[in-house]
Amino acid sequence: MGISSELLQRIRDELLRCAPFDSPGSVRALFVDRRIAPWRNVVPDAGNAASRVNLLIEELHEQENERGENALVLILRVFSDQASVGTACRGTLAGLADELARELGGGMASASQTGRIPLPGQGSSLGARRTLSLVEKQLVVTALLACDTIKDHEQRRAMLAELPREMATAIPANNVDRVHVLNIVNTWLQYANGFPQLLETLRAFEGDKLPMQEVEAMVRQLGIG
Repeated sequence: MGISSELLQRIRDELLRCAPFDSPGSVRALFVDRRIAPWRNVVPDAGNAASRVNLLIEELHEQENERGENALVLILRVFSDQASVGTACRGTLAGLADELARELGGGMASASQTGRIPLPGQGSSLGARRTLSLVEKQLVVTALLACDTIKDHEQRRAMLAELPREMATAIPANNVDRVHVLNIVNTWLQYANGFPQLLETLRAFEGDKLPMQEVEAMVRQLGIG
């Protein structure tokens, strides 16, 4: 596949600007989206942000999924979707995805044709979702980790066991607490009623403690509850 060096450089620059490649764990957390989940382990722990971006592009620019969709195009689309509405990153990454798809020969489907693939068992539970920026997600993660039920690994596991099975099993496991809770947030954002269910279950464990009140206030403020 022939990709111009000029386009590759612009893709490299925008990925560095718009995605948290200084933190391998934070970048991998974005790969919860089923469109790019098969490539979540491509991001290395070693090196710096620039070397991680370079390796990602080198490894994925010629790879495709089973439908013939280019991996790098899908990553640009997913990262665009996860950027806040109205931000420069959202528009720029989407534009680069379209440009890359054209340069690769027009074989990629348009953004409307490559929407988020529903998780198993979702059925009609998917609906309009509020897209959070990574900064907003990290604020939610911090608030959740202030709750004893989320902070403690065993209590968190017990709480997740009370959630709908198809949702709980969709959450990627991770031994790092902050990454695991970010995976919870990313997964629940894919469901129209995800956060209300999560908060209802968390409140049953946490009660009316101040951290729980602060989580609920933040969720209302962000419009995801």
